[in-house]
Amino acid sequence: MTPDQAARDHLAALTPLWLPNQRPAELKTHSVQQLRNGAQIVRLEQQVGQVPIHQGEIRVLVNRNGSLAAVSGTVLPNAGRATFQSPASAAVESALDALYGAARVRPAVSEAAPVDGYSAVTVAATPEIQVQTARARREMMLDGDRLVPIHAVELF
Repeated sequence: MTPDQAARDHLAALTPLWLPNQRPAELKTHSVQQLRNGAQIVRLEQQVGQVPIHQGEIRVLVNRNGSLAAVSGTVLPNAGRATFQSPASAAVESALDALYGAARVRPAVSEAAPVDGYSAVTVAATPEIQVQTARARREMMLDGDRLVPIHAVELF
């Protein structure tokens, strides 16, 4: 059994502790890191409809023989729908409002097609606002007991 399969099996066995009456989120393997003693850390990204859950990563430490050593993170429910009402450019506009105020200068904002889950967003340069790089990624965020769609925005 591969470390990834062992990690998934251990999580499946533990899931009823976190979610006794709910279906867990989907898991996507992010990476597997080999340690010097032969153990491996399996990083799993939780998703809903192929949209990652914000800060929803689970790390599972699997011993050389496939036994469970540790789990970091919480299995989250597959509750919610990955339906986004606004484009990434609107999320960047909101981030600019938060940084510069709603009465700020409104430079042109345009977005490109997503690459590796991120939409590149171009913000026209103005003397008041200098954004070299902007990008947004669709994510699900836990809000109480439900997952809601958001855009995670990075401005540089």
